[in-house]
Amino acid sequence: MMLATLIVSACGVESQETTATKNLLNADFGVTQTTTDTLTFYVSSTDWADVHYRINGSGQENHRMQQVNGRNEHVLDGLTAGDVIDYAFTYNRPNGATSTDFFQFMVSGDSDSDGVLDAHDRCPGTSAGTSVDANGCAVDMSFDVDGKTRIEAEDYHRFSDTTPNNIPGHYRQDAVDIEITTDTDGGYNVAYTQPGEWLAFDLTFRGGDYQLSTRVASAIGGGEYQWVLDGAVIGSGEVGNTGGWQSFESQSLPSIHISEGPHTLKLVMKAGEFNINWFEFEPTTDCQDPSCLDGDQDGVTDDVDQCPDTEAGAMVDATGCEIKTPEQEVSISHGRLVGGSHSAFPGFTLYMFDNDPVDVSTCYESCADTWPPVLVTDGTASGVNGLSLVDRQDGTFQAAYEGKPLYFYQHDSAPGQANGEGVGDLWWTVSVESDLGDIVPLYDVSTPLEAEITFDRGDALVTRIADRGRDRHAKENHFQAYDHFLTFYWEQRTISIEIIDYVAKGGDSIRMNVKALTKLDDLQAENRWWYTGVNTLAEYCGNGVMATNDNRNYWKEESWNCRENRPIQVGDKLEFEISQFLDERELTRGRSNYYGTTFLYIVGQGLVPWDVTDKDIFQGGKRFQRDSIPVPESARMGGDTTLHVQMTAEPDGHFQQMATNLSYDNGQAWVLGRRVHHTSMVDGSHDESAENGTFDELIGLSGPNYISDRCTTCHERNGRAVPAALGEPLEKWVFKVADDNGNPHADLGRVLQPKANGTESSEGTPSLASWTVVDGLRTPNYRFSSVTPERFSARIAPQLNGLGLLEAIPESAILALADENDANGDGISGRAAKVVDPETGDVRLGRFGYKAATSSVKHQTAAALNTDMGVMTSIMPSPDCGANQSNCGPQGAELNDDHLNNLVKYVSLLGVRPQRDYNDPEVIRGQQIFNDTGCSGCHVESFQTSPFHPLAELRDQTIRPYTDLLLHDMGPGLADNLGEGTASGSEWRTAPLWGVGLSACVTGGVEGPRGWDAFGLDGYETCVPEHGYLHDGRARTLDEAIRWHGGEGEASKNNYEALNAADKNALIQFIESL
Repeated sequence: MMLATLIVSACGVESQETTATKNLLNADFGVTQTTTDTLTFYVSSTDWADVHYRINGSGQENHRMQQVNGRNEHVLDGLTAGDVIDYAFTYNRPNGATSTDFFQFMVSGDSDSDGVLDAHDRCPGTSAGTSVDANGCAVDMSFDVDGKTRIEAEDYHRFSDTTPNNIPGHYRQDAVDIEITTDTDGGYNVAYTQPGEWLAFDLTFRGGDYQLSTRVASAIGGGEYQWVLDGAVIGSGEVGNTGGWQSFESQSLPSIHISEGPHTLKLVMKAGEFNINWFEFEPTTDCQDPSCLDGDQDGVTDDVDQCPDTEAGAMVDATGCEIKTPEQEVSISHGRLVGGSHSAFPGFTLYMFDNDPVDVSTCYESCADTWPPVLVTDGTASGVNGLSLVDRQDGTFQAAYEGKPLYFYQHDSAPGQANGEGVGDLWWTVSVESDLGDIVPLYDVSTPLEAEITFDRGDALVTRIADRGRDRHAKENHFQAYDHFLTFYWEQRTISIEIIDYVAKGGDSIRMNVKALTKLDDLQAENRWWYTGVNTLAEYCGNGVMATNDNRNYWKEESWNCRENRPIQVGDKLEFEISQFLDERELTRGRSNYYGTTFLYIVGQGLVPWDVTDKDIFQGGKRFQRDSIPVPESARMGGDTTLHVQMTAEPDGHFQQMATNLSYDNGQAWVLGRRVHHTSMVDGSHDESAENGTFDELIGLSGPNYISDRCTTCHERNGRAVPAALGEPLEKWVFKVADDNGNPHADLGRVLQPKANGTESSEGTPSLASWTVVDGLRTPNYRFSSVTPERFSARIAPQLNGLGLLEAIPESAILALADENDANGDGISGRAAKVVDPETGDVRLGRFGYKAATSSVKHQTAAALNTDMGVMTSIMPSPDCGANQSNCGPQGAELNDDHLNNLVKYVSLLGVRPQRDYNDPEVIRGQQIFNDTGCSGCHVESFQTSPFHPLAELRDQTIRPYTDLLLHDMGPGLADNLGEGTASGSEWRTAPLWGVGLSACVTGGVEGPRGWDAFGLDGYETCVPEHGYLHDGRARTLDEAIRWHGGEGEASKNNYEALNAADKNALIQFIESL
């Protein structure tokens, strides 16, 4: 809808304007008609302002205006066409308050109801239902793209430009820079592009396959662009140095299928500066057969579409027919049943009537007036598990929970009230957790503990850790070869390190004992101390080969700090690196020479994660370049597990590293678990290198039905997944499924498993049919190739690091944050998920999964093996199997407990990167804004982990995950129609934020060759970011993820949206630093 806007300048000159208020850059005040009965007065000031108005000459009203998005606004509604409004403003300016003259505005109607106000309707009397343009005139629905079609870049429909004016000044007068081109055929080109700018084109296509070509030029290179169709990326290109700003070249994308009808095409500038002349669509086939066309744009071609007139945006099945998502009549709030989003009274408390038998309602007439039944109109009672239908005598259907009909109470006037509780001793609210009992802690004083990592021995401070072999050194960004894993990393290539610090207890030396799994080379078993960084970025002054008596146990002891040229003192920075140069004569296979992790030990204190003093280009001969310094405790996201900063320009490796404090005895278990993580449980292959061979014990474990055959298919590089392209199989997703009543689906079980082996057939493949985009936020629409479940919840693979630390948070700390009845009135009522321990049967706190459905890393890992990979364990020995399925596989453990336990240790003990840019003023400011907007109400910054966790690496330390691990109702926008455990469809566990700023590069990976020509410069291997956030990856940016928050997150979202651009950027910058 266009806005009728009267702009009034400070000088009182009036002009009629038909553009949106974003063009009113020079207006101090004005009035905007937003609908036929509503006006918005505004004053473009952040100080106070008042509006004074009279309607049709009536008495004057005076109102203090409200701050909205950086200006003062006041909304006046209830108007009718022809009303005359006299108005004026009083507002404060730097030189004091000022008042304007009175101006007059006449309210415009919309007599033909086409959405364009009569004052601007150039085609009055348009027939009802006609699609119109901004002028109220019928839209020509002929095809813009029908055969080979060239479109000039300067003929965009919408744009975003970082500069306010058209610098060359040609063709159009808005902010996009347009100049005359000397390219073939002349005309104009768009110029002076900047990253983040975009051009949008509204085009109607003849359905078919097209190749898209883009005409670009640059004199400097480094340009990048991206094409986005209806919110989905369809291709990208790079613009090198073409020989000049007017030396154009055409770049083509692979053929894409575009359904028939209107689409929005967006050209997004991603990097560099370049010119665009035009783009062109050329059909790659002349096919106009139904197999090429999709008349209703539902993603199903006309030759198989059995429902050819599906409404736009509808979710369809493989035959093109709409999947009817059940309306949600029931939900959960504060542990009680309440009206769902599609009920007569959403959020209001529900009741049961003692006089109702099971499956029968006895409440009619005056009873039903006082106790309105929860009616169901779509044939399925939905929202929580355990619902059914009751056929009422008046011909309607009523929702029932566990067979008992559900009612509202007439005298509840607001959500949360329970005035009907106990009325007549017959009416009762409905608790959804009454039968689970109290939560039993995972660990307590009786839990057996693994040995401490650091302890006071009396004569020395002792620290015992583990390490693995590495390719290169930790500060060499030119090699880009430190974080990755080499072949056979699980064989003979870990060591155990014991640091005995006598200086800490008044002695004069430090001894380091090193235990190897095989003999080290006699001449190269180096343990290098005291970093200097003069001639290389891996130079130490305390070098030398370690001593040994048995070729397995090595040691080094010194009392001199050669870096400072004095005896070692408490507080000295002992940076060290142990080289694993293996003796080839005793090596089983693979290469023999390895470096190690760079550690920083503070004498008298212990091991700490390190940052560097500078990140400058290396200069030979300069001391202490990139010298290590402790990461501040406030930036140690993972407590003692926190990794050092990454200095090797390997942006895809952040989530794959050993915890810094990995204990003396856990190094080998960790790499063995990593091998399981990377192995196919169909053919035993390792996914990183064919040279790694096969893991014979794991061959043939997956199936008969499964989603993936190895952990890393979904959790690639331990990162989160992103949505696949439209129509592509969703291979990194889990679809929880159920029947109408929320019970396991008879044909699918509890989880959809698309892959099968042996004689079993696939359960069908899910894919994305389309995205529905509203206000820039996209909602996925799914298609199922076989059985379409009545209820489902789609979940995309999350990142893995930090899980062990979340398990180590004491239950008491999380339960202290729960506020089911919102006692503090902040609008947030997080509640703890309760789950049953599959090993002991105890009630535990749910922590893991998007709905907190599992209680421990072991429980979560076994559940993923069971349903995602079709592998049975001693924890979960029964396959996922529907009532109608007969070949689900045998009962009993398939993966032995040693492999399971190693896998659990691997996942639990992944390190967490420290916060980055923690000294940046904008990051510091962003954290304050994060707190002020209410984000920290759920994303709680820190916890102290339990002293009773069995793993010493996770025990008794401060961590900063930014989560409360509680369930929160996030509103209907994010809700699905299937609950899990005690969580309803709209409830989600608060997602931890650590690592979120690193995830795009981990997910997308890298491109280009590794390495560079000179010391201290980043190598050629660079990040290819892929962004995806929330439980189904729908959010493409952190801004979108925030704007999706509803329900208990609504207030914080509104606070965020009210921020100015600078404050929003600071908040996002803070989140990205985590």
